[in-house]
Amino acid sequence: MKQEVYVTAPAEGPICDFCSGTPIYASYPAKTFTQQVENPDGKKLNINSQADWAACKTCADLVDASQWDALLQRSVKTFRVKFGGMIPERDLRKFISDLHRQFRENRQQIN
Repeated sequence: MKQEVYVTAPAEGPICDFCSGTPIYASYPAKTFTQQVENPDGKKLNINSQADWAACKTCADLVDASQWDALLQRSVKTFRVKFGGMIPERDLRKFISDLHRQFRENRQQIN
């Protein structure tokens, strides 16, 4: 059975899509995409990215400079601070790296 979960913006307002920080400094237009991941039980989950990505100043600077490794490190670190070790490090790095790759592939440049 296919199950979809919808997440809305937090009550306190929008957060950075890369690190969950605030305030938002930049917005990056992107096409909507779905990333399929497998949880430790072997169940497949669809993660939907809806259009634009928001970024705090630090993450925006990393995106603008194409510092993808540094952005990955920041995203993993802030996830760990917020959620602890609920996902093994290797799996978390792969998940976030794949998500960032899809962001790059679906980002729409403004001329």
